[in-house]
Amino acid sequence: MMQKDNKMHNLQLKKIKIGLLLSLFSFTTLAQAEADSPSSIPAYQRLQKKLALYQQAAQAPWSRLETNQVLSVGMQDPAVAVLRQRLCASEDLDENACTRPTNPNDFDEQVEDAVALFQERHGLNDDGVVGAATRQALNVSAAERLHQIQFNLQRWSRLISLANPAYIWINVPDHRLRLIKDHHAILTARVIVGKPSRPTPEINSHVTRIVLNPYWTVPPGIARRDVIPKAMRDPNYLQRSHIRIYARNQVNKELDPQAVDWLAVKKNPGAYILRQDPGPHNSLGQIKFEFANRHLVYLHDTPSKALFDADRRLFSSGCVRLEDPFEFLEALEAIDPTLQEAAPRIEAALESGRTTVINLKKPIPIHLTYITAWVDKNDVLHFWDDVYGRDPVLPANKEQLANDLPEPI
Repeated sequence: MMQKDNKMHNLQLKKIKIGLLLSLFSFTTLAQAEADSPSSIPAYQRLQKKLALYQQAAQAPWSRLETNQVLSVGMQDPAVAVLRQRLCASEDLDENACTRPTNPNDFDEQVEDAVALFQERHGLNDDGVVGAATRQALNVSAAERLHQIQFNLQRWSRLISLANPAYIWINVPDHRLRLIKDHHAILTARVIVGKPSRPTPEINSHVTRIVLNPYWTVPPGIARRDVIPKAMRDPNYLQRSHIRIYARNQVNKELDPQAVDWLAVKKNPGAYILRQDPGPHNSLGQIKFEFANRHLVYLHDTPSKALFDADRRLFSSGCVRLEDPFEFLEALEAIDPTLQEAAPRIEAALESGRTTVINLKKPIPIHLTYITAWVDKNDVLHFWDDVYGRDPVLPANKEQLANDLPEPI
């Protein structure tokens, strides 16, 4: 019987992994909802229903796992009994194993599956082993998770209020882009987002044009922090990187890097323009997608494809890098059919290496969000990593908590 239960639990884990990418959306359609109220949208409803479990748990806090040792299948230890209690409290461990454990101190296969399920829900490596990262996630209090759910309901509410039938959605904490049509994801793709020191901002805008074989005009912040110091240390850096320098008041006259007063450039970088030529070396790759925003952020290709294999893809200076921008471009044809008509022109431009601008006839909405909690169609609650520390800290007293909670929606 236990072997059968384990197989069923493993099957559940597999379903959850598939659902993680494919079943985030069941917005149905906003028209079907007959109202703009977030509470009528399934994605919002599923998360809202989880409040009761965490409200109850916050009143009777779950046990903390105090041990520093790694726990894994086959171990016998009193800490496993505490682990079982914790996994039961968050409904990760099978109910029968919670009510009728054969040996509470035994880290058996049911506990291993429950740990893997917990890890999957929290964006951790689902190896079924309780190491430092898993222990840290287990020891986040129910009150903190309740607070996180409450704030994420507000974040979901903002996205739902802005969502058109078709849009581009990038959620920074899970490092993925989703292309939405009729409120369902027709493409899900891995992306690279900003490192914690240079975070990707939350933005609501419209993609208005596509640039093929783009130049890269180095933003002032990146010029000051990265490019200028490298050029000062290495006289050949700009040439090797195909970057040209111009005085801002003489943009048609390229300066000789060897003759530039780099101390003056460092002191007043805004007086100069650093621009990288198109080509395979270009930091933007072969294509970028532009949308109005004050942060100078856009979506773009990248020559550094190996970075997409990382679980935590926090490598950029704020822009969003696409793993396969041409798959994304092709998928956009479902939103803007005129892109299909432009396909021969796009192909010719890419082959020629000429910088070419494609203006979209109908701008496509784009939303860059910071959502760290959601419930999939299998009714499994997920918490994404708060990569930038933007989730509010649980206030220390009730009066502050009352002031800190989001307004009713």
